[in-house]
Amino acid sequence: MSATSAYAIEIDATNIAAAVILESRLSRLAPTTAGLGSSWIVEIPGPVNLEDVEAVVRGWLDDLGQRSTTMRIDKRPMRIDKSGAERTAPAHRASHGNFIG
Repeated sequence: MSATSAYAIEIDATNIAAAVILESRLSRLAPTTAGLGSSWIVEIPGPVNLEDVEAVVRGWLDDLGQRSTTMRIDKRPMRIDKSGAERTAPAHRASHGNFIG
Protein backbone atom coordinates (compact mmCIF):
# COMPACT_ATOMS: atom_id res chain seq x y z
CA MET A 1 0.00 0.00 0.00
CA SER A 2 1.41 3.37 -0.91
CA ALA A 3 1.57 6.19 1.60
CA THR A 4 -0.97 8.96 1.22
CA SER A 5 -0.56 12.51 2.42
CA ALA A 6 -3.09 14.87 3.89
CA TYR A 7 -2.71 18.57 4.46
CA ALA A 8 -5.03 19.11 7.40
CA ILE A 9 -6.29 16.54 9.88
CA GLU A 10 -8.70 16.97 12.79
CA ILE A 11 -9.36 14.09 15.20
CA ASP A 12 -12.30 14.13 17.62
CA ALA A 13 -11.56 13.40 21.28
CA THR A 14 -14.08 12.65 24.01
CA ASN A 15 -12.51 15.03 26.54
CA ILE A 16 -9.47 17.19 27.25
CA ALA A 17 -7.51 14.34 28.83
CA ALA A 18 -7.97 12.09 25.79
CA ALA A 19 -7.03 14.97 23.48
CA VAL A 20 -3.83 15.72 25.40
CA ILE A 21 -2.83 12.04 25.33
CA LEU A 22 -3.28 11.91 21.55
CA GLU A 23 -1.47 15.22 21.13
CA SER A 24 1.46 13.75 23.06
CA ARG A 25 1.53 10.58 20.94
CA LEU A 26 1.59 12.66 17.77
CA SER A 27 4.06 15.25 19.10
CA ARG A 28 6.50 14.78 16.19
CA LEU A 29 3.77 16.18 13.90
CA ALA A 30 3.27 19.40 15.91
CA PRO A 31 -0.42 18.86 16.75
CA THR A 32 -2.64 21.33 18.58
CA THR A 33 -5.50 20.54 20.95
CA ALA A 34 -8.53 22.78 20.65
CA GLY A 35 -11.80 22.94 22.54
CA LEU A 36 -14.99 23.72 20.67
CA GLY A 37 -17.64 24.12 23.34
CA SER A 38 -17.83 20.71 24.99
CA SER A 39 -16.05 19.02 22.06
CA TRP A 40 -12.31 18.51 21.77
CA ILE A 41 -10.21 17.98 18.67
CA VAL A 42 -6.57 17.43 17.90
CA GLU A 43 -5.45 19.31 14.79
CA ILE A 44 -2.43 18.27 12.75
CA PRO A 45 -0.96 20.53 10.09
CA GLY A 46 0.22 18.76 6.97
CA PRO A 47 1.44 17.27 4.94
CA VAL A 48 1.54 14.06 6.95
CA ASN A 49 1.51 10.36 6.18
CA LEU A 50 -2.10 9.34 6.70
CA GLU A 51 -1.36 5.67 7.44
CA ASP A 52 1.01 6.66 10.27
CA VAL A 53 -1.62 8.90 11.85
CA GLU A 54 -4.31 6.21 11.53
CA ALA A 55 -2.07 3.66 13.29
CA VAL A 56 -1.45 6.03 16.21
CA VAL A 57 -5.17 6.85 16.45
CA ARG A 58 -6.12 3.15 16.51
CA GLY A 59 -3.67 2.49 19.35
CA TRP A 60 -5.01 5.51 21.22
CA LEU A 61 -8.60 4.28 20.81
CA ASP A 62 -7.62 0.83 22.05
CA ASP A 63 -5.89 2.25 25.13
CA LEU A 64 -8.90 4.46 25.92
CA GLY A 65 -11.34 1.60 25.43
CA GLN A 66 -13.16 3.57 22.75
CA ARG A 67 -14.55 1.87 19.65
CA SER A 68 -14.14 4.65 17.11
CA THR A 69 -13.66 8.33 16.42
CA THR A 70 -14.10 10.70 13.53
CA MET A 71 -11.09 12.06 11.72
CA ARG A 72 -11.51 14.84 9.18
CA ILE A 73 -8.95 14.71 6.40
CA ASP A 74 -8.81 17.92 4.43
CA LYS A 75 -12.33 18.61 5.85
CA ARG A 76 -13.76 15.23 4.71
CA PRO A 77 -15.00 13.04 7.60
CA MET A 78 -13.75 9.50 8.00
CA ARG A 79 -14.60 7.07 10.79
CA ILE A 80 -11.62 5.31 12.36
CA ASP A 81 -12.35 2.06 14.17
CA LYS A 82 -9.84 0.79 16.74
CA SER A 83 -9.55 -2.57 14.98
CA GLY A 84 -9.13 -1.00 11.58
CA ALA A 85 -11.66 -3.50 10.23
CA GLU A 86 -14.38 -0.95 9.64
CA ARG A 87 -13.19 2.19 7.97
CA THR A 88 -15.42 4.57 6.15
CA ALA A 89 -13.26 6.35 3.62
CA PRO A 90 -13.96 9.93 2.67
CA ALA A 91 -16.18 10.31 -0.35
CA HIS A 92 -14.37 11.14 -3.55
CA ARG A 93 -14.79 14.74 -4.51
CA ALA A 94 -14.03 15.76 -8.05
CA SER A 95 -11.46 18.51 -8.45
CA HIS A 96 -14.14 20.58 -10.19
CA GLY A 97 -16.63 20.09 -7.33
CA ASN A 98 -16.80 23.81 -6.55
CA PHE A 99 -17.28 24.85 -10.16
CA ILE A 100 -20.50 26.70 -10.81
CA GLY A 101 -21.15 27.46 -14.39
